[in-house]
Amino acid sequence: MKIKFISVESSDKKTKTGKDYVEIEVTYKNIDFQEKVESKKLNPFGNKDVYNTLKSAKQGDFFEIERSKNDAGFWDWIGISSVSGVNSAPESTGKGAGATSYTSPKSTYETPEERAKKQVYIVRQSSISAAIDTLKTDKKAPTKEEVVDLAKYYEAYVFGVDQQPVPLADLPTLNTDDDIPY
Repeated sequence: MKIKFISVESSDKKTKTGKDYVEIEVTYKNIDFQEKVESKKLNPFGNKDVYNTLKSAKQGDFFEIERSKNDAGFWDWIGISSVSGVNSAPESTGKGAGATSYTSPKSTYETPEERAKKQVYIVRQSSISAAIDTLKTDKKAPTKEEVVDLAKYYEAYVFGVDQQPVPLADLPTLNTDDDIPY
């Protein structure tokens, strides 16, 4: 995992046996995960290289962290190496003291056009299912063309599009033998 070091805070702690130690909390940007700002608590009982490197790191330094899942299911940082040339958005615009700019995250919301297109797909899928259900009530298996034609009719009805009336000559003849339920 690649990180951009932001800051470190240390706090004095005691072990269960009463020995003093210093725990650090590292704040960083996770470069591999949309530059999300995260934090991690480290103590000197873990990996000493990771602890000592991050304890003295400078803001803006980049590191590659080697991780391993422990028995409790948490990620331990087991290795660290300094990385240069990591692509990241610049934080300072240089427009004055304290001027900072951040890249805004890319929106994952659908545009109105995408939503409308998605609704058409949903209605089409529903229309095809309804057409299949309607046509399979007959004793014969419906053809693809029959299903698509009926689905288009249902879709047009849902969207309020006028359909041309079916001429009476195109309607099937009434066969009462097939219409009697058993």
